[in-house]
Amino acid sequence: MSDRFEELLSRLLDDELSHAELSELTDLVRHNPTKLKELQSQLEAAEMLVLAKAEIHTPERFLVGLRAADDAVPVGFAPVSEVKEPKSNSFLWAAPLAAAALVVLAFVLWSSAAPARSIATIQSVHGDVQWTGDGGQLHEARPGQRISGGTIETLSADAWAVVEFADGSLITALGPSELAVTEDDEGRKVLRLSDGVMSADVQTQPEGRPMIVRTPTAEIEVVGTQFNLDAESSRTMLAVNEGLVRLKRLTDGEVVDVPANHQTVASVEEHTVLEVTIRGTVAHSWHSDLEKDAIHGKWSSDLRALGAKLKKAVASGKLTKKEAMATYKAAANLSEDAGILYTTPWLKKQFKSGTKSDVSYLAALSVTREQNTPVVANSGSRLRIVGQVEASTNVRFGITTLAPDGRFSGKYFVVRTIEVSETDGSFDIELPLLEFQPVAAKKVAKSPSGQELVDWWCITKGKDVKLAVRCVELLPAIP
Repeated sequence: MSDRFEELLSRLLDDELSHAELSELTDLVRHNPTKLKELQSQLEAAEMLVLAKAEIHTPERFLVGLRAADDAVPVGFAPVSEVKEPKSNSFLWAAPLAAAALVVLAFVLWSSAAPARSIATIQSVHGDVQWTGDGGQLHEARPGQRISGGTIETLSADAWAVVEFADGSLITALGPSELAVTEDDEGRKVLRLSDGVMSADVQTQPEGRPMIVRTPTAEIEVVGTQFNLDAESSRTMLAVNEGLVRLKRLTDGEVVDVPANHQTVASVEEHTVLEVTIRGTVAHSWHSDLEKDAIHGKWSSDLRALGAKLKKAVASGKLTKKEAMATYKAAANLSEDAGILYTTPWLKKQFKSGTKSDVSYLAALSVTREQNTPVVANSGSRLRIVGQVEASTNVRFGITTLAPDGRFSGKYFVVRTIEVSETDGSFDIELPLLEFQPVAAKKVAKSPSGQELVDWWCITKGKDVKLAVRCVELLPAIP
C-alpha cells in the first residue's frame, strides 16, 4: 500500500477522516482493485468488532443498510459529522466508523456498477477484426462501436481497424496486429502495441498529458504528430513523419527525440547508442531478406536442409563423412543466408455459435523493417515472386501501403493460379502493380502507384498446397 493510502485508512478506522480526506480515499480505491480489496478487508474486520461489542449476530442487517446507503449517496459525499444517526437498534451506527464505511463503500460500489465511460470509437474496420473489452468479453469489431478500453486484434493480412479518440486522434492497426487501448487516471491515452504495425495521427495533447505508446522494447511519448510503429517481441521501429516523438529503450532506459523524416530502432539486442537516422531518398526497388523480414511463416535455411540430407546419405553409405563435410562446406561458402519461407496455418476466428473456423495458409514479409529509405511503387513497378508449390492452386498475393505523408493508404491484392509444371513444383512469376486492386473500395487510394510499401503477403487454401517462397522483390519500371 502507498503511505498516503495507509494514512487515510488509519484515519478512517480511528474515525478522524475529514470530508476532503474521504473524497481522496475514495478516488484512491475506485480504480485500484488491490487498494479496494484491502479497504474492504479492514472494514470487515472493524465491523466484526462492532458486532461483537453490540452482541448482534445478524449480518444481513449490514447488507440492508449498505443498499440503503447506496441509494442515498450515488454521486456525492456527506461529511461524516453530518450523517444522521439512525435508531439505536441498528448495529450499523453503533460506532461512527460505520457511517464513514458506508459512505466509502456505497460510492465505490455505485461507481463500479455504473457504465464505464467510453474513451474512443471504432471508426472503421475491414477484414477479420475482433475486440476484447475491459471485462474480457470477445466481440466482433463494428464501425461506430464506442469503447471504454480493451484490445483490438486485426487477425488477417488484409485486415485493418481505425480507432478515433474524442479529440480526433486516429490510430490505425494494420493486420495482423494486436493493440490495447486505455486511459489512465490522469486522462492520458495509453496504448500497447504487442505485435504488428500501427499508424497514428495524433492531435495536440493537453500539457503534461502526452499519449503513451508501449511496445515490448520501447515506450513512446507523443504530444501531437504523425508516426508509424512496427513492433515485435525483440524489436520496435519508429518512423516519424510530422512533429517530434520521444522514445525510451526499455533495455537500458536510453531516451532519444525523433523528429520528422527520421526513424529509430529499439532492440533487446542493442548495446550501442540508440541512433536516430534520417529516412533517406525514396527507393523504387527492394529485395527481401526472408529470415529477417518474415512476419508470418516458417523460415528454414538451405544449409540446414542440406545438412539433414547429407546426414542421411552418410547413414545409408552413399557418402563418406569426409565427402559430406566437403559438400557442406562448399555450400556454406557459396551462401550462408539462402533459405525458404513456408506458409503456415492462419486461423480465421468465427463469432457466430456453431460456425466452423476457416483455416488459410499465410506467408508475410515486412518491407519497412530493415529499410532506412521508403520503398515506393510506381505505375510500372512489378513484384517478382520465386517459390515452389506441391499442388496447383489459386494464390492471393497482397501488399499494404502508406501515403507519401506516412498515413495508411490501403491494402491491395491480386489472385494468380500457380500450376505445377516443374518436377519440383518451382515457379517464377511477375505481378504488375497496376493489376493490384484495393481490398476495400472506401477510404483507400485507388492504386498502390506512388505509395510506400509496408508489407507483402500471400494466402492459399488447403493443407496439401504447401506453398513456399524463395525470393520476393520489387522491380522498378522498365525504362
